[in-house]
Amino acid sequence: MRTDPRKGCANEKELLGWAILHDLVAHPFMVLTGYSRLSLRLHDYTSHKAWPRASTPAPRVWRIPTVRFGLLAVTEIQPPGCYSVRHGLILHTLRVKAIDELDAVRQAEEWFATLVDLIPHSAAA
Repeated sequence: MRTDPRKGCANEKELLGWAILHDLVAHPFMVLTGYSRLSLRLHDYTSHKAWPRASTPAPRVWRIPTVRFGLLAVTEIQPPGCYSVRHGLILHTLRVKAIDELDAVRQAEEWFATLVDLIPHSAAA
């Protein structure tokens, strides 16, 4: 590693056995196999075992069905009140500041409706 992992990351502790295995086996194995996928996975595995990190829970995703735009996926990306709303039918994501997920869906529906109104041939769909 480029820097001391105890300083560079939010590591909880260092496990010496895994650290030695990481340095003596994983690094040479990467070079000998030409940085193969297996060697990189071994490197990452021993790294996480040697220097455990505090994990953050995955963000909660609400799937809210809408009549006009399909299933909207709403994720709170930066609490409190910053949401990401993914369109159900096209590849488009909108980030909004809202009170809750339903308010985020309301704002996203209004935004998606203005986009549809801007494209003349899509208004009939």
